[in-house]
Amino acid sequence: MPAKKPDRDNTSVDRTSNAHLLTETVCTIKEICKQLPTRPCFATVWRWTTRGCKGHKLETYRLGSQLVTSQEALHRFLERIQ
Repeated sequence: MPAKKPDRDNTSVDRTSNAHLLTETVCTIKEICKQLPTRPCFATVWRWTTRGCKGHKLETYRLGSQLVTSQEALHRFLERIQ
């Protein structure tokens, strides 16, 4: 019997419960990259939404084919990883 892979995604964010993001200042991941002073590449911000950083993930919500977040969610994320 093959060994079971360890559960690395113990910090997963349930994107279906993040509808509250729509009541905040909504922006795309691409827009987030342009807003930050260090100008992280798209892949970095995408990684924050999927794998996270220091045990925390950037909150997102799928709106049609776009994955969106909010400026407030970005602020919460950056506060948590400091």
